[in-house]
Amino acid sequence: MYPRQKPRRQGKKYSNTDVAHALVEKALESSYTGFLLSGSCLFAVSALYVSTLHPTVAGGNSGELVSAIYEWGVPHPPGYPIYIILGKIFQVLFQFSDPAWAVGLLSALTGGAAGSLLCMIVYRLTSSPCSSVFAALSFALSRPVWTWSITAEIFALNNLFVVMIVLWSANAADTIKTEEKASSGTLQKVVCQIWLLFGLSLCNQTKIFVYVIFIAAWLVLELVFEKLLSVRLALKMVGSLALGLIPYIYLPIAGNFSKSQVLWGDHSSIGGVLFHVFRCDYGSCDSRIFSTNKNCMQNNLVRHSERTVNEFTWPVVLLAVIGTLCGHRFMRRHFRRLLLVWTVMVLVYIIFLAWHCTSNIEKPYVFEMTERYWLQSDVMLCLFAGLGLSVVIKWFQFGKEHTRLNFNVPSRLGQFFTAALIAYQLQRNWPQCNQSQNTLMRDFARQALAVLPKNAIVLPENDMMAMLYSYSQVCDKIRPDIRLLVPASLSLPWYVKRIKSKYKTKDLYVPGDILAVGRQKTEDMLPFTLKHLFDANSDKKIFFCSRPVWYFDNSWINHYQAVPYGLCRQLLKPDKVHSKIDLDEYMQVGQHIYKWNVPYKLPPVFTGSNPIKFRLSTSDETVSDVLWKGREHMIAHIMKAAIQVNPKNDEAGKIQERLRLLTFCYQKLRRLLEVESKKFSVRIGAFPHSLLPVPPVWYRDLAFTTMYISNTKPRKRLEYAKEAQRYFAIFFHLTEIYKNEISKEDMRLAKKAASQIDPVIRNLTKNQQTGKKTKGKSPSKKSCRHA
Repeated sequence: MYPRQKPRRQGKKYSNTDVAHALVEKALESSYTGFLLSGSCLFAVSALYVSTLHPTVAGGNSGELVSAIYEWGVPHPPGYPIYIILGKIFQVLFQFSDPAWAVGLLSALTGGAAGSLLCMIVYRLTSSPCSSVFAALSFALSRPVWTWSITAEIFALNNLFVVMIVLWSANAADTIKTEEKASSGTLQKVVCQIWLLFGLSLCNQTKIFVYVIFIAAWLVLELVFEKLLSVRLALKMVGSLALGLIPYIYLPIAGNFSKSQVLWGDHSSIGGVLFHVFRCDYGSCDSRIFSTNKNCMQNNLVRHSERTVNEFTWPVVLLAVIGTLCGHRFMRRHFRRLLLVWTVMVLVYIIFLAWHCTSNIEKPYVFEMTERYWLQSDVMLCLFAGLGLSVVIKWFQFGKEHTRLNFNVPSRLGQFFTAALIAYQLQRNWPQCNQSQNTLMRDFARQALAVLPKNAIVLPENDMMAMLYSYSQVCDKIRPDIRLLVPASLSLPWYVKRIKSKYKTKDLYVPGDILAVGRQKTEDMLPFTLKHLFDANSDKKIFFCSRPVWYFDNSWINHYQAVPYGLCRQLLKPDKVHSKIDLDEYMQVGQHIYKWNVPYKLPPVFTGSNPIKFRLSTSDETVSDVLWKGREHMIAHIMKAAIQVNPKNDEAGKIQERLRLLTFCYQKLRRLLEVESKKFSVRIGAFPHSLLPVPPVWYRDLAFTTMYISNTKPRKRLEYAKEAQRYFAIFFHLTEIYKNEISKEDMRLAKKAASQIDPVIRNLTKNQQTGKKTKGKSPSKKSCRHA
């Protein structure tokens, strides 16, 4: 009834020695394959990162870190001593290159090493070459990881520490379950190495403490359950952790003996060092306590999920889910509990970051700064995705064993999917991440400082501006005579004390011990305001770069005015603001800001080819916007001065002075548009409204100046009126493209002025045709005063 089964063929009997040799050969072959794959990933990813590396300083904290490394300084909390030491080694090895490029090379190589070790981990867990390469390259070629691996930042090194901790935890799990290795010194070596990694990683980025706590707790519990934990081993673990934390000794040494311009914090005592390491000055300890945003955690989790799917693609996320839920089925038993620990660890880290971040993540700059800390979870995401791909391949293999397929479906499918993902990520992210020609930050800092007078006092708008100016002074040796004073740091007593010791009283006088608006003298500290600071240095030239600082201390607003001066704003008394302007001398200081080779920000509706060959970060967009608007601010100041010109009892002199200033503005604005039109071929809008992308206020101010000039030149009044009408039309069209750049009140005044041009043109045209010399109704000066 049933088919007769064939008798089983008797196999050859092997001795125990033969089996042992076979297992050793298989292990060596597997190890060789793993090292070959990891080495290939290391070479390929490192070469890719180096070829797209920033040639000089970038945005974010790059300027501060490179300056601190250059002069053995101390950057913002927690100080990053391990990155400072390694960065200095690279600056010495590549001392003939740009200091920022040398430190960026450190990030590129550590980023490549992180991808290589991730490949090794997945291969060790799955023994699948395709899955290991897929995990490594899906991580390394993603835009966030690629972006922060080609600049002088600490996050590529942090990724390397995360991958090393995960790899060594897998080594520890393997060693603990092997009795022969446990009886020898191998177990103690592996355990001490992982605790050494804990200390070193905390010397680079303190937010890795979530991973450290979970892996350390798992390791201790495993040793206890296996009865391998002894007092001697526990002491070695504590000693290894302390040895890894030794780089923090750099902070008090550099803080007390270095003469660097970048020295953050008070390191004269142990309490001051701990205060710096735990980021108390940086607001990390109390940001959640005083937060008023109740829904920020939910919003952060939603934005994190959206960004993960967008940057890593939904197939990778789906494979990560499969690997998390089903990966344990195809793993050795002693790795299963470790997989559970990894899963809980990354979920807790994501929730912690969402809870801890209280800023408005919808703002592009805040999102870009927050995204850097999500890279730790991206490591585990790609690891789980590699496990998921291995599970899918083994499912196909299992189906193949129970079907009559004659071709190798599983391996072909995995290889095709991996190649498709690599091609897609390269095609999508290469134009955005290739920053090999991006020198915007360096050019911006040089142009901002170049025109300032000697020994000027400069108050940067924010920390990023201060970092860029410090980089130019320290590394590029540009304008070391300028005295930088960060307004936000004046509320820190140690910063005020350092400023007083650095500058002499005749160079810069600080009239107190702490910037505290409305405070009385407490704890032997004398408070002062920005007005007191400006009054004490009234004999010196003070500048804001780039916009005035008013959001935390506005005591000076009613006593001083910020006048455009190049990319900066000079503080002047009101009686000195509207004195007669020497146009040639005034515009000479702004000549450098006209040499900017980046077009104005393109609107979302733009579909043409972008002339910029690299992606602009939010920091790049910020400085580009400052440079574009800085050109118009100086002209707008001259227009304002023209309207407010009021010579006593000299109406003719008033008209001539106003005409001189307005004619100058008219010529400069037209010249600006001609230069930009020749420099950039990009246009926005469709024919016949194909326009040059410039700030809309350029055409608005040009229309107002043309209207004013038309009132003073009767013979060319019709010509100027038609020209003003054309400029108003372009202005209204640009405001439709660049929404929210012009306030409603400004639009109302502009429409009112534009509506008064039409009857003037009709009357002048009619009079010209009839030959009558009648005067048309001129636009009201009140509507034009808006300029």
